[in-house]
Amino acid sequence: MATTIWTGTTDGDFTDDTNWSGSSPANTNTVLFRDGASNGCTSALQTGSNGETYPKLSISRGYTYDFGASGAANYLDATLTELSCEWGGNGTAYFDGAITNGVIDCYGSGLVKCQSDLTSGDLSIRAGRVQFESAADLESADIRICPRAGASTPPRVTIDSGATTTTSTITVGGGELVSAQALVNLFIYGGVVKVTGTATIATVRMYGGTLLWDSSGTITTAYVGGNATLATTEYLREKTLTTLYMDHDGIVDLRAGGDHVTVTNCWISGANSPMLSPGAKIAI
Repeated sequence: MATTIWTGTTDGDFTDDTNWSGSSPANTNTVLFRDGASNGCTSALQTGSNGETYPKLSISRGYTYDFGASGAANYLDATLTELSCEWGGNGTAYFDGAITNGVIDCYGSGLVKCQSDLTSGDLSIRAGRVQFESAADLESADIRICPRAGASTPPRVTIDSGATTTTSTITVGGGELVSAQALVNLFIYGGVVKVTGTATIATVRMYGGTLLWDSSGTITTAYVGGNATLATTEYLREKTLTTLYMDHDGIVDLRAGGDHVTVTNCWISGANSPMLSPGAKIAI
């Protein structure tokens, strides 16, 4: 299995053989981007990688150029069996195609824009900014947002409205997740999660951290325990939490939602009770 290394000797064209150690990547090549390149890889990524499968693609912290560029023709479009992204750039990196297993652990402050197909894939985000655009397919994916100790840019992840999130599982151990798209299985151990727009949550289990319920979408089932906090952040939108379980020292503060909040069923086994405004509706 051959290894191909980006050198950027001539320019930023992915398809130009002179920009690689040997020639541009072929199917089944391991592809490396690391320090020492003369130019960043910023053009023709889709043309050069579409239909290819790379067992591993690695971007080291020493690679500080942009990776790709805006526009479909400049997104990497290969199938990646393994992605290792320690990118040290402060600009933008662009991914499409499919990812089976991956780690995003950026050492720069740049933005990773992702339209990738992560169906049944496994992705760990440890540092850096990641945006799953509306074309991203996260169906049945297992995504973990868990900060690397000492990361200068803790993970900050956004999921745009329109991204496919059906049956995906997202675990947040720290950092920040902001989603304008429905979340199906959400586990929160730390950090901050915010849902916006009309995003719904099917099931959320909270053992720490904070969930800011800023959307008009229904939360079907919420388990709030440990030192976790579930809170509303604005007043104008009607909100329904169908089933709430409170345990241990969990905090549920729905006062900012005023009388627009409805909690259909509530079970309490800890020391705290939900905080609600007058007019809010709850059944215990």
